[in-house]
Amino acid sequence: MKFKTKDLVIIAMSVALIAIGAMIRIPSPVAGYFTLQLPFVILIAVLLGSKRACIATIVYAVGGLLGIPWFAAGGGIMYLFKPTFGFILSFILAAFVAGQSKHVEAQWQKYGLTILGTVIVWVYGMLHYTFVLKVTSGTDLTYLAAVLGILSPDFYTDIILTVVFTKIGKRIGQGVTV
Repeated sequence: MKFKTKDLVIIAMSVALIAIGAMIRIPSPVAGYFTLQLPFVILIAVLLGSKRACIATIVYAVGGLLGIPWFAAGGGIMYLFKPTFGFILSFILAAFVAGQSKHVEAQWQKYGLTILGTVIVWVYGMLHYTFVLKVTSGTDLTYLAAVLGILSPDFYTDIILTVVFTKIGKRIGQGVTV
């Protein structure tokens, strides 16, 4: 896989955007707060397509695990054992799926792919969350309860933000070749 300098710069800027999204915390009655990481992952995927968006999310995840404190609650290898790490890990698959929207013409397909990316993050994130809580603290959560947790107001907020950031990405993408 060969990249031009332009690709590397765009990927680096995308990683920085996801990191900035982690620092933007919006109060939530359900989880305490949520961040703009996922909407920025969607935006990056819409603009860059699957390949470069996946690489950006991989760099973000690996960098955070190596100790760069750009996750919402810091960074480091111990983040693997945090219940919320599944959300970060699922950004990679979400970037791939949502990035396919760059290559389709029909608007419903663009929005469908980005919303599917968001659903993937929530399903995998909640299943991972439940698994880690069961293993680390013996919490008696069922996986069904985890999946039903997706029906929280935060999920619907992310869906709305996904639609908005998809629209923003389409607008930016019309005037810029990345």
